[in-house]
Amino acid sequence: RRCVQETDFTVNKPETTIFIQVTGLLETDPIIYVTYGKDKRPTQDSYTWVADKAQGDSIQISKGNFENFNVTQTMAGTYMIGVFGYTESTFTLTVSFSDLNIIDLQAGIPLSLIHI
Repeated sequence: RRCVQETDFTVNKPETTIFIQVTGLLETDPIIYVTYGKDKRPTQDSYTWVADKAQGDSIQISKGNFENFNVTQTMAGTYMIGVFGYTESTFTLTVSFSDLNIIDLQAGIPLSLIHI
């Protein structure tokens, strides 16, 4: 895979959930790689989050995702997105935010056992 497109965005709110989705047009299979930090470009070997096959072509980033790496416990900051694919492609990249508490449901685990 090679990088098809890179972009960045800045979050000013310390508490929010970020949704990133790529929708490929034609017969493409784009994958999203994301890093946290200004000028930290994502690569296939160096990234903070990736949309894998289980997630489809989207990533949800929230405070709970920050335990995997060493950053301050705030959502505010700059995020870099790299969209990778095997071929040149046309796609739509959407970044949206929510201040609602998003609950990740897990197969086989009753909602009463998930910590909110």
